[in-house]
This record gives sequence, C-alpha cells and structure tokens, in this order.
Amino acid sequence: MSPFTNMNGVVFFLCLLKVHHAYVNVALDKPAYMQYQYKPGDNRYDASNAVDGQKSNLSFNGGQCSSSVASKQTATWWVNLTKMYNIHHIRIYFLKSKYEWGSFYAPRLLGFSVYVSNTTDRSGGVLCFKDSNFTLNTIPAVFTTNCPVYGQYVIYYNERLPEVSYPEEYSDYVETNLCEVEVYNNAAYSLPLEQMSFNGESVAAALILIVALVVLILYTR
Repeated sequence: MSPFTNMNGVVFFLCLLKVHHAYVNVALDKPAYMQYQYKPGDNRYDASNAVDGQKSNLSFNGGQCSSSVASKQTATWWVNLTKMYNIHHIRIYFLKSKYEWGSFYAPRLLGFSVYVSNTTDRSGGVLCFKDSNFTLNTIPAVFTTNCPVYGQYVIYYNERLPEVSYPEEYSDYVETNLCEVEVYNNAAYSLPLEQMSFNGESVAAALILIVALVVLILYTR
C-alpha cells in the first residue's frame, strides 16, 4: 500500500506550496534617503534607521527611526532595493510619541503617499497608496498596503502645498517619521523570467514544486 493517502499527498503538496509563497523583506539594510533630515549627521534620525530591522523603540530619540525637520512643505523618503523586485506588499511602522497615538505626529502624516518606481522620481512610478480617508482616530500606527508591481525604489511622500486646501485635522507642514519600512516580495519570484538567475531561488522553488507535483501524482494513484 502506498505510504501516502490521497489526503496526505494533498497536505504535503500544500505545505510545499505555502513555503514557496513565503514573503521576504527585501528592504532590510538597503540604501535609504530622506529629505531634510533632522540634525544631519546624527545617526539617531538617519534615513537608514527605517530599514535596519529594529522596532523595539519607536520613539523620537530612540535611534531606530528616521525623522525630518519640521515646518517643511514636502517630505520624501525612499529605499533603493538595488535591483528590480516583484513586490507584493509594503508595511510601514510610524514613529510614536509619549502621547496617545494620533494626538502628536499623526497630523503630520495624514495625506501620505507610497510609490514604487524604477528610479527616485516618484512621478514616473506607480502610486500604490494615497491617503484621502484617514483621520486622527483611524490612521494606523502600523500601515500595510498591497502593491503587486515590479520596481527598485519604494518612495514615501507627503506634502502641504500653499495653494491646496486640506482637511482641518491636517497639520500645516509635514515630516518623515518612519521607524521601519518593510517591502515584501514573493521569495520565488523576485524577478521577471528574463532576468532570473539560473542558480537563483526562483528556479529552485519552481523545481521543488515540480518534484512535489510528481510525488503527489505517483503516491495518490
């Protein structure tokens, strides 16, 4: 008798499929840039803090967040993934203050946008998310959005332009207050087919699935 029942074979295949669709944070420790850094040269507020993988201290002076100066009309931060990735979703951990969430930094975050681009120019990229509905009570401290596109740069952007009328809860200026930006792609499909390396994880994952399918067919007959 076959060592696998039909159900065991299906479970075996689904387990491999689950591993195959694991997501990887491809922004970790990648080059980052921020416009108008607070106290330039002070690493406690550097752009790279938002991709260092540390999330244990999300306070302003905790040294794990990137922060820009106040009183600016625009705020830009980006991470260079160093190559093209098939992005699945993006997660942002915003900076928290000692006050209740939504009462201090949130007005400066409302209206933010997230782009994926092949360059640092957001206008040539894809708009993944544009906040037009969040309020001080609804903006999350940890924000996640799906963005199934190919790109190399993930760009956070916000603005307060003088000729534009904004909701009452919006601040008069914006800041970059990001503690961690995680960019997840499917581990098996990091590049389009024509860009895949023959010894890359994409090919390996595909071979695993083929073998799993053959095993499933053989042992479930």
